[in-house]
Amino acid sequence: RLGLGTPPVSIDKSYIHAGTRRKVSRFKIQPTRMQSLDGLKISQISAGEAHALAIGSRGEVYAWGQNDAGQCGISNGTNEFRNLANGKKNMLDDIWIPRRVDPFGITQANKCPIQSLAPHAKYISAGGVHSAVIDLDGRVWTW
Repeated sequence: RLGLGTPPVSIDKSYIHAGTRRKVSRFKIQPTRMQSLDGLKISQISAGEAHALAIGSRGEVYAWGQNDAGQCGISNGTNEFRNLANGKKNMLDDIWIPRRVDPFGITQANKCPIQSLAPHAKYISAGGVHSAVIDLDGRVWTW
């Protein structure tokens, strides 16, 4: 889908986002620089069905996009399903701009006080509604 140009006329180019009820564009017709990643040296990126992951220069992982099944690895703090207006259940809010995924790379002091204990991502993969990371020690992390 990405980079393929204008969608067919029969497809609505926008949709109402379930969580915010805002009208959101489905497609970008031309490549657009993600200013929210400016200042970060990104070494790898992976796009899933409706979310994406990126690795920063210090092994940190960033995620954005649809997060209804937790595929971004970013919790709302409750991990409880909530009812949406359309009758469906949604576990987590979508991530509108890239956010760092704990515990990869430099972590908050209260979560991992010694930086060397934090896993550093080497490879990432974003799937349909799941994500995976291989860290520098060859360990596999999935969510």
